[in-house]
Amino acid sequence: MSTRLLLPNEFDLYRDHIQNLDDFGLFCRFGGYVSKESIQKYLTTIEPSKNIIIGHFVDNKVVGAAIVAFNGVFNKDHCEIAISVDPKFRKKGIGIKIFKRAIFWACSLGFKKILLQCLQQNQWMINQARKMGFHIINEEGEVFATMEPESWQKLGLPFVVATEIWEWNYYVLENVFGNCNIFNAIDKSINTSSSV
Repeated sequence: MSTRLLLPNEFDLYRDHIQNLDDFGLFCRFGGYVSKESIQKYLTTIEPSKNIIIGHFVDNKVVGAAIVAFNGVFNKDHCEIAISVDPKFRKKGIGIKIFKRAIFWACSLGFKKILLQCLQQNQWMINQARKMGFHIINEEGEVFATMEPESWQKLGLPFVVATEIWEWNYYVLENVFGNCNIFNAIDKSINTSSSV
């Protein structure tokens, strides 16, 4: 078992996870009952430039996931976190582990506010958000929660997330900028400047 960042080429593992959730899991994840068509449509819109996904793996399968959704790479205003755990793996501490990791990622990416939205029936999410320092607002059957920097700074930023940030950046450099090797580019730059 391990908990780690999913690289963009692994997003299908998240899609498989969502499709394997039971009715209650889907109800909690999407804030109500949604059609299979709506879920499929949602799953096709997940882009690496607008989402970070943390997965908890058992036997190379994602059994729990937290998605940090934002409006593009350079939007530093806010993000939204959503959590889901396969029915067989609930009440084993997976949800809280991926929730914390998602908060650490949001913190490290510099967002000014983290948002959560869920139904009042999702007591687990509400209780965990409250423990983490989220401000909870109940409104007509829905719960909105916000967390600002002063709350998440108390949680700290573990080294493992810093390592994942490096892996993410390296993946983007390799795959967005024409499969260039950043180390070769640095070496070339150093060699060019030293030979002048």
